[in-house]
Amino acid sequence: MTGADYLIMESTYGDRQHENSDPLDKLADIINRTAACGGVVAVPAFAVGRAKHLMYSIHLPKSRGAIRQISVFLDSPMAGNVTKIYHRHRSEHRLSPEECDANHIKAFAPDRRNAILFAVHQAGGTRGAKILAGDSSVRIHGEDVPVGGRGGPYR
Repeated sequence: MTGADYLIMESTYGDRQHENSDPLDKLADIINRTAACGGVVAVPAFAVGRAKHLMYSIHLPKSRGAIRQISVFLDSPMAGNVTKIYHRHRSEHRLSPEECDANHIKAFAPDRRNAILFAVHQAGGTRGAKILAGDSSVRIHGEDVPVGGRGGPYR
């Protein structure tokens, strides 16, 4: 850039050291390790754009064989019809009928085989931040839910 006296930029993750690795390779590793032990990778994603980006980020390593052919399901608050899909395919998700309507972190966090993958920054004091910090339980719907599954960031 030439001719600028000042350059001001905003960066969400600019205050931290980033790993020198391909995030898609990291994503493939997390998915493969979790699937190998029969677990489920749950990715809380509340923004439609973020959810679409995650689906594409899973598609890329799958298309080159870095992730084995597994089912991928999108669950988003914006996608209300997904509850019906969970009920139709609940055996694939290892969910009871009640869990199909429940918070999926609540359903998947206790099982050591599962991974809770966070794609965005988790603000201090939130359930996500507590899982990333290694807390043994989080409070959901007034209950203390044990966290046996692995929690990790994907960036």
